[in-house]
Amino acid sequence: MTFAHSSFPARSARILPSLASLSLALVLSGAASAQRVGRDKTLNDSVLPIVSKSKAIGVANPSEVVHLAIGLQPADADGLQAYADAVSDPSSSLYRQWLTPEQVGDQFGAPVGQVTQLVNFLKGKGLTVTLVPKQRMTLLADGTVTQVQSVFATTINKYSDFDVATMKPTTFRANASPVVVPAQFATLIQSVDGIETYSRPIPRANTTQITPARRRGLYNSQPSWNFGFTGAGITVGISNWDGLLKTNATTFISGFGLPVPGGGAGSNISFRPATTGDSLGGTQWGSGEGDLDVEMVLSSAPLASIIVYDGNGNNLQTILTNEANDNTADIISESYGWSGITDSGSVTLHNIHVTMTTQGQTYMAASGDNGTAGVNSSVNYPDFDPELLMVGGTVPTVVDTTGARVTEPGWSGSGGGWYNGVRTINVLPSWQVGTTVPTTVNKRLVPDIALGSFQEVVYWDGTDPSQGAPGPNFYLFAGTSCASPAFAAKLALIEQRLKAFTGLSSYRLGRIQDLIYKMNGRSDVWFDVTSGNNGTLPFSVAPFGTTSAARVGWDFVTGWGAPNIENFYQSFFIKGNVSLGEWGGSKAQPVTFEIRNASNVTIQTINTTLDSLGNFVFLPGTLAAVPDGTNYTITAKVSHWLRGGITGFTLNRGQLPINLAFSLVNGDADLDNQVGPGDLNVLRSNFGGTAAVADMDGDGQVGPSDLNILRNHFGASGF
Repeated sequence: MTFAHSSFPARSARILPSLASLSLALVLSGAASAQRVGRDKTLNDSVLPIVSKSKAIGVANPSEVVHLAIGLQPADADGLQAYADAVSDPSSSLYRQWLTPEQVGDQFGAPVGQVTQLVNFLKGKGLTVTLVPKQRMTLLADGTVTQVQSVFATTINKYSDFDVATMKPTTFRANASPVVVPAQFATLIQSVDGIETYSRPIPRANTTQITPARRRGLYNSQPSWNFGFTGAGITVGISNWDGLLKTNATTFISGFGLPVPGGGAGSNISFRPATTGDSLGGTQWGSGEGDLDVEMVLSSAPLASIIVYDGNGNNLQTILTNEANDNTADIISESYGWSGITDSGSVTLHNIHVTMTTQGQTYMAASGDNGTAGVNSSVNYPDFDPELLMVGGTVPTVVDTTGARVTEPGWSGSGGGWYNGVRTINVLPSWQVGTTVPTTVNKRLVPDIALGSFQEVVYWDGTDPSQGAPGPNFYLFAGTSCASPAFAAKLALIEQRLKAFTGLSSYRLGRIQDLIYKMNGRSDVWFDVTSGNNGTLPFSVAPFGTTSAARVGWDFVTGWGAPNIENFYQSFFIKGNVSLGEWGGSKAQPVTFEIRNASNVTIQTINTTLDSLGNFVFLPGTLAAVPDGTNYTITAKVSHWLRGGITGFTLNRGQLPINLAFSLVNGDADLDNQVGPGDLNVLRSNFGGTAAVADMDGDGQVGPSDLNILRNHFGASGF
């Protein structure tokens, strides 16, 4: 059976409140009209538009607990964004120079003194401060409705409305008038979230069923699997607002025979509640979104550590705050779109995402399941936030036995286009350029990439177990909710391999959009989807017109297309071979590389060791002092060989791997980079001995053959 997992439709129709309900709303909100005297700051966008269209049914329960997320103004917001941009740019000297949460707070966060004053103020008003994050971009606190009303000079009511998304009546809590920030914190507090409970996440979720093995074949992650890379040592976070049953995950593992960690199936899955009231813990039945996200990660990275950041209701800011403050998850996936996010609130969320970028955390999200219309609906966050990688959807068909691609058109529901509303952070990021990427729309364009979003095999109960469900059943899910966590798992394999290659304790990739767009859709890394459409664009834009259709290059349906994971991994390397003339011994020799600019000035030196065949590999981050550019000279020097060089070398980190080949001339016994009388003297003085510097052929002794090699190259000079 097929379970169509997609976004709920945007709210397009409402039941108009009666005159009586409007009168009641005026009475209930009357107390909020009197602001306090002074320089208090009114957050004008803090009242939801739905409040004026809903029926007020009474005041909120005075003792009900409100989980507040207070956004703080960074001391240096521009500096924070600039650092995030530099640390994400492969051509920057700061590339991958991640900060700790404490360093983010010290360099960019809200001033310690002001935050301390706010904490003391809230405690003095009876609130409980639950978290002061290390980055000091937010502050989490709990208080009763009465306490929150007093602190922020507003009245909190209960409302009813008909929810066209669920086709059911709904009730929610909301402030009736704008939140008012006390004067002494007017420059510190940027937003206040958590008062209203209407804003909520909307889950985003034909031929061949896509099983874990077929997915490995489709996106070429099988080589990683064959080498034993299954995600161990990498932590993937799941932002979740849906219950899930851990037993579904263990059934998925056994059903597909996936590797199991030492602690047993499911022992690598843990749960982190966002607030004291959000302890789902993998024991609560849900609609399937949480199960889907976890199982998509297990599908490709079954031994990764998975942390489910659990949240209920509208606590997006608290989830992000915990994820950034923990700084534990290397990669995080979110499969939700959000309604009711204010502009000031989106700036706070953006700042948290920027801190994640500076810490090296990669955050990605599903682009939505309603095509271009979805991006411009009320469910529009996080599509317009440039810090997130937005993942669209395709409809692949594969060879059953191998998973090899037969076709992969874009999905008609793949969220794409841009949010046409005015939002502070909704601008075209500097890195979003490339073939067919529009230059005339100053908005964040989505998606960036796309993966399969149909016929994903998931184990899910389908019915609340408390109602007598028989246990996990086989379902087929659809939607970009499948694509985002699937790519998170693939990226975990890449990070695990890079970590193993470097020997580092971790190898995070951070905001990878910059690198992806530098690749400009290179055909060996990205399968360019050129068929399928997902609607119309807000207005005509070259080269698309108004029809949003997949095409050669980047497009609003699938971005750059679908990844080739093995080639993506290989694209992180600069590699090559050094041929050692007349040498018969092991080529595992120390080598010194120098990179010189157009003026022949050495700007970086790299010392490494060749393997037994003379091969070398290093990561582009090794060239921290070398910006992307042309007309470089790169040289290699090994022991008694002359320095060899390659001129006209171009460094473009978006076009790796670069393969370099050096052929070195033998005979430099005195290491002066030329073959002459000095070398002959060294050879004569060591004749009959075993001195390595005079052993030109690698036979372990200095003799006639070494002398012949020197004579053959007499007079030669190196770079």
